[in-house]
Amino acid sequence: MAAAVSSSSLNKVGYTLSLMMVCLFVIIITGPAEVESAAITCSAVVTRITSCIGYVQRGGEVTPACCDSLKSLNDEAKTTADLQAACRCLTALIPSVSPNPSLINSLPDKCGIPFPYRYTPSLDCSK
Repeated sequence: MAAAVSSSSLNKVGYTLSLMMVCLFVIIITGPAEVESAAITCSAVVTRITSCIGYVQRGGEVTPACCDSLKSLNDEAKTTADLQAACRCLTALIPSVSPNPSLINSLPDKCGIPFPYRYTPSLDCSK
């Protein structure tokens, strides 16, 4: 028998993917520029940022788990290729969780991560 998948479960997956994209975007923007192939995968980004989804949708308190995940991603994304890969992942997934853009853009400050760029749907990850 096939197991039924609830809409709640599907929403959680979508939220997780979108939040991960946001976190990767933050990490990509803050890393140094080097030309190499990307070591970071989109699935790794999504896994890391799952704990931030509730905040970017509803606000409230940013959890320590969210900030820890963002800091880890920031530490891992050191090359230009890593940063661009994370950015592409985040910009593709963010719309699926219907986040509040101002909440996305508040994460770097709330987590103490330097981040000179702001998320917009038209963000160019090649720059």
